Amino acid sequence: YQWRKIKKLMEKDKVLNLGIWDKIIHKEGEVEGLRQVARLLQPYNMPTSKGVLQRGIEFHGSFETEGRLQPLWWRNLSFQVPAGNTSIGVPQTSLSLLLHQAKSLQPFLFEKVRELSLASNGLFPMTGDDGRSQFIPASEVLANPQLLEKVKWPPLKRIDRIRQKLHRCYNSDVSKLCDLCRATIVHRTAADLLACMDWLMNDEDIHVLRTKNSMDPDSDPQHLSAFRQISVNLMISSEGTKRMGVSMHVAEIQLLLLPF
Repeated sequence: YQWRKIKKLMEKDKVLNLGIWDKIIHKEGEVEGLRQVARLLQPYNMPTSKGVLQRGIEFHGSFETEGRLQPLWWRNLSFQVPAGNTSIGVPQTSLSLLLHQAKSLQPFLFEKVRELSLASNGLFPMTGDDGRSQFIPASEVLANPQLLEKVKWPPLKRIDRIRQKLHRCYNSDVSKLCDLCRATIVHRTAADLLACMDWLMNDEDIHVLRTKNSMDPDSDPQHLSAFRQISVNLMISSEGTKRMGVSMHVAEIQLLLLPF
């Protein structure tokens, strides 16, 4: 019974999303803008199962406690962080360490999202006074500290979802978890989305590793989800992330058009 109920909800969402997509591609100028985005992303498109892994990176003194394990608290759960260095470049096997890296990278990712959103007419999600979700231009939010406090920044992926994904998708391979630290940027038009991707690709601190683009209007719809988005896996290599030991941690930014 529960499965039939879920299936009906999924079918309902699929019909809704297909209708949204149909309106987008029939809006003047949007198809060509999305094609330009697709051409820009084409060198980075690859299946989720290939190419990008979380790998061991070097840690310095901040994690060492006289050679012992140091407790790390994350979402009221106690994890143990190995003292000293991990093996550089080797696929990551410690979920505890991966969660710590994701938490440490989060403020750097959010700062990049603020920059990208401001440069591309991005929109920030927040809850209005009436309790409803709304999207406000980044230029307005960043100019108003009170609005900035209301922005709904995405949390780290929940531990129950991590376990589901490891079991169902990755055969318990921790190194394939590349979306623990994540963020979303919403745009009104394909032109703004293109400006965001262009800015992202030219940011000296950002290294794009992989993209998944379900907004290509020329792709076979049979191989795409009805919900359209662009997912970008990347690393942020700045002085701050190097100092924190997270410059090689893979994060994810999702790009959406407002109707979705």
